[in-house]
Amino acid sequence: MIQMTNQSNSSNIFQLPAIWAFLEVTLGGILHALRVPLTGFLVGGSAVIILAVMSLNTTNKVKTILQATFYVILVKAGASPHSPPPALLDRIEENFGFAPPREHGYDVVDSIKAMHSGKVKVFFAMGGNFLSATPDTLYTAEALEKTELTVQVSTKLNRSHLITGKEALILPCFGRTDHDYLNGELQFVTTENSMGVIQMSKGVLKPVSENLKSEPMIVSHLADAYFGEESPVRWRWYMESYDNIRCDIERTIPGFDHYNDRVRLPGGFYLPDSSREGNFDNTATGKANFNLANVKPIHLEGGELMMQTLRSHD
Repeated sequence: MIQMTNQSNSSNIFQLPAIWAFLEVTLGGILHALRVPLTGFLVGGSAVIILAVMSLNTTNKVKTILQATFYVILVKAGASPHSPPPALLDRIEENFGFAPPREHGYDVVDSIKAMHSGKVKVFFAMGGNFLSATPDTLYTAEALEKTELTVQVSTKLNRSHLITGKEALILPCFGRTDHDYLNGELQFVTTENSMGVIQMSKGVLKPVSENLKSEPMIVSHLADAYFGEESPVRWRWYMESYDNIRCDIERTIPGFDHYNDRVRLPGGFYLPDSSREGNFDNTATGKANFNLANVKPIHLEGGELMMQTLRSHD
């Protein structure tokens, strides 16, 4: 049995969560990058040992373990705030047979800076008007023009199609109002509304061209053409029916149980929501947590104006 002396008990208890956080953020990332087998067991096993030692050397076991867990979550969120949760990455690796990147990627602003500095050579946009939607239009235009290739998957022309890299592709695709048939069967996609409801979206209009493809089909065809049979992902299976795509979403992402059945129900279905369900087991306190924000008044100088943006959900 591992036992600490009373004199060193307090300081060691606070050191153990730091070791745990280090193992999760640093060692775990290195082992995953090197594709070391059983990485999850190694890192997870270390966490179990640390928690066991902490529980043996504190009188308030539940409070100490919850505090340590909350501390590790904060460290991991701070180290990679935009990265998917490790559990989701583990599920992707388990279900699809490849190791997804664990390191933090580029957000919108960082991707613009990376293109501008020459670190990123290819820009691939799934819809949208990237140039006009970003904060600094001229700087973004310079960044896009420094790439080797820009690809736009779009339903209609926009300003972003005029500012390109050395080579440019526009891949027209279906809009959600277009009907979409695969193997003689009308397909549908799903969307999430502002209330966290997953609903069916099915087009009714005839596409302007028989050569148009949907976004899922464009991605699947590109991936299949590049990877071929070497890919562990079943891209050709996805091309048979959108239900097949939803099957893999169901077994990968929590909250999508019986996806194909529930999304066909009138009104769709709700995604899990702690506030609506009154379940706060995932917080350190087991209760709802509220954050207070200190609002500082903004004083405008002469000739200055304040701009506000407002989005309405009618």
